[in-house]
Amino acid sequence: MSKSVVVVSGKVFDKATAKPIASAKVVIVTNNVLKEATTNAQGYFMASFSAASWFRICKITVSAQEYQKQTRFVSLPPWKSQIIANFRLNDITIPSLEISAPLEGQEIFTSPTIKISYHDYGSGINFSSLKIFANDTDLTQYTVESNSQEAVCTVPKESPLAEGAATLYAQIKDSSGNFAEDTLAVTVVSEVNYYLQMGKEALLNRNILSSHRYLAQALEAEPENPEANFYFAITRLGFFPWLMKQSYIYCRIWVL
Repeated sequence: MSKSVVVVSGKVFDKATAKPIASAKVVIVTNNVLKEATTNAQGYFMASFSAASWFRICKITVSAQEYQKQTRFVSLPPWKSQIIANFRLNDITIPSLEISAPLEGQEIFTSPTIKISYHDYGSGINFSSLKIFANDTDLTQYTVESNSQEAVCTVPKESPLAEGAATLYAQIKDSSGNFAEDTLAVTVVSEVNYYLQMGKEALLNRNILSSHRYLAQALEAEPENPEANFYFAITRLGFFPWLMKQSYIYCRIWVL
């Protein structure tokens, strides 16, 4: 029985993006002869072996992490000694996605910064598919891609979130259409009210310096807020030792 050398080669692509798939496993079986190959960084593979010279059928199976396995049968007439077989694999694995900031249950201001982390080992992330919501408010338009694995959404002060309980929701797809989503619950609070309350509490505890800092942040958030301006003035009195007691008394009268 005569034999001849058969060469099987080809390239493995991602079906959605046509990007080469490296490290894909290629198993070739013909006439009970088995050969294995692995694709290189450009997606190419090649294997050669001796096989019977009569009409042959090659079974070629390609598999790769994140992708759907694919098998093809290719005939090789006796007068041919080379098979070229290219494969396009479907990415069937969903990407990873996480709302990395804020944290679950955290209080956030009405103009928060939200961070989204994502990754995909297969066809790759389709950034244009990213969607971010706070309850029914679409925040996608305020989102920019900071790098290939993270996006940052900064809600402008001109379009603040409503105060109260809120659910943050994010969704993203890879280039093959597989999607991932994540949600978390937060509480939206007014920035000026938060710092104003913290400033009042610090005043009641006679911590003039901390109160001064908190109230300065309240004024930065809302410079014309009359209540923040009033208590900020009291903290300034407190920096004079002989007025410390009076500022505390004023605080007790007005806060209580």
